[in-house]
Amino acid sequence: LREISLDGAEDDSNLSLNGNAVVTDGELVLDGNGDFATLNTSVDDWNLRDANGNAEDTTFEVWFNPTRLPSANDPSNAGGQRYGLLAKNANNAQSGWLIALDNDPSDTVNLANGGIQLTLHNTSIQHIRIPVPGGQSGDSSGPGVTLNTWHHVAVVLPASGPGRIYYDGQEISDPTNGIAINQRPSSAAHDLRFGSYQVQNSDQNFFAGKIDGAIVTKSVLSSSEILQKYQTGRSVEIANGATITIDEGDSF
Repeated sequence: LREISLDGAEDDSNLSLNGNAVVTDGELVLDGNGDFATLNTSVDDWNLRDANGNAEDTTFEVWFNPTRLPSANDPSNAGGQRYGLLAKNANNAQSGWLIALDNDPSDTVNLANGGIQLTLHNTSIQHIRIPVPGGQSGDSSGPGVTLNTWHHVAVVLPASGPGRIYYDGQEISDPTNGIAINQRPSSAAHDLRFGSYQVQNSDQNFFAGKIDGAIVTKSVLSSSEILQKYQTGRSVEIANGATITIDEGDSF
């Protein structure tokens, strides 16, 4: 387990803030106008392969609290109407991955109130776009992505077989078949990014809001484990099994 709480937890000593990005009470605060943070890390944990190039089970998690949804009026949205949440990619590089808050109305997904995008880079690029409940135009099954509210995203990528994407504790990918992974990125030595991702050789698609609690687990978490994490709230698990709830002012 490796985790980044953005307030002095494991692995964040090399965190670099860009633009007007600030860390307040353990939360990364971004205004959506060129703000993002990077972590200088090439550790294999944040890749989808081990040091020998073998695919390994991986689960990514991140919490986000948006102040607005992506739109055509954003200052920089070269990658479409999307905001980067967590990414380890470089433009034109055949490696890496990204997780984004998606609200692009293009193609058959036709988003109007939010969804999650997973992109995997290898010899080609695989984009996986899934609406949250109520996120698709005409869908009344939920409220979509609500603003000024903390949301939890988990992306489960086994070493082989289908992946799964969860939003606020519930699977939004096909509960029977999951998502087909056409390719698995090779290890990427790029910086880990919070609140943006690389397009056209520069950081673009800047998130507006707060980001916290990025975690990678080198295992396939079950649906019940992910639901429990969402219900527990934004916390960092430490080696002895205790839990520290960041937004209650605890420190470590």
